Amino acid sequence: MAQGIRVGDLLFTGGSIPRDPKTLDIPASFEDQCKLVFDNLEAVLRAGGSSLRRAVKVNIYLTDMKDWETMNGFYRQYIDESAPPARTTVQVAGLNNNYQIEVEAVGLCQ
Repeated sequence: MAQGIRVGDLLFTGGSIPRDPKTLDIPASFEDQCKLVFDNLEAVLRAGGSSLRRAVKVNIYLTDMKDWETMNGFYRQYIDESAPPARTTVQVAGLNNNYQIEVEAVGLCQ
């Protein structure tokens, strides 16, 4: 399974999950899951020649919308707020392995 696919100048990522890539551990707290999911997503985008600061579209899946403000605080640390990407944030009934958040993005690679 590919973590990202480049098509022309765009890099499409799969869903970034809050799992430590070295230990496969899943943090218990929502805050730790947020930090890890955005760090993991940034790593995939950078490996493909982009970054969250160059994202043009971001989809965020939360298991509880009460976590929106916390997630948004982390999100704002990674994006270019002067030219933010289009974004969708939705609450889902559940995510694999009881993740509380999953994020996917499309990044520009120029």
